[in-house]
Amino acid sequence: MPNPPGYLAEQQQQAPQRNYAALFWRACRRYVETWDSSRMAQQAAQQEGERRERIQAGREEPTLTEEFAAAAKGGGAALKPFLANLYETRARAYKDAVQQFVEGQDCVQ
Repeated sequence: MPNPPGYLAEQQQQAPQRNYAALFWRACRRYVETWDSSRMAQQAAQQEGERRERIQAGREEPTLTEEFAAAAKGGGAALKPFLANLYETRARAYKDAVQQFVEGQDCVQ
């Protein structure tokens, strides 16, 4: 049987060691560049500003953490319905996920 198009012999597939070393060092440099804390702080501030603009324009719902903080400030009376809603939502999501998994397993078998 002939080899498929684009097939290279095993000797041709293996790159020289210096190529691996160069690739490794290039990847390390790129990884270290992501550690620039000033750039990370700028990006975080920009994302936070954009998120606040969307919230003010009414295009985004508050996060779960923000909702929890608001409910906690209201005391136990405000916290109880929030937690009940949270547990119901999580239980519904878990139930749906299990149903989808079972349906997927039934299709496979």
